[in-house]
Amino acid sequence: MPNEHYEVINVLPKGYMLGDGTILDKDTEFTSEEFARAKPIIPDDNSLYQLFKKVNERRMEEMRQRGKN
Repeated sequence: MPNEHYEVINVLPKGYMLGDGTILDKDTEFTSEEFARAKPIIPDDNSLYQLFKKVNERRMEEMRQRGKN
């Protein structure tokens, strides 16, 4: 069976900020290596950020409850 090679392409939408402060002026594709170096910053109003925030808040509350018992 031949080896197959797949390259993962990450697409960040216009307006995203990268770790170096650059704000994208158009939708931009990144290879995995470029994506790792770019270190994108998820905006506060992004639904993914809100999901992670909610999960973390629930975990913190669970830890507080366990500490009281």
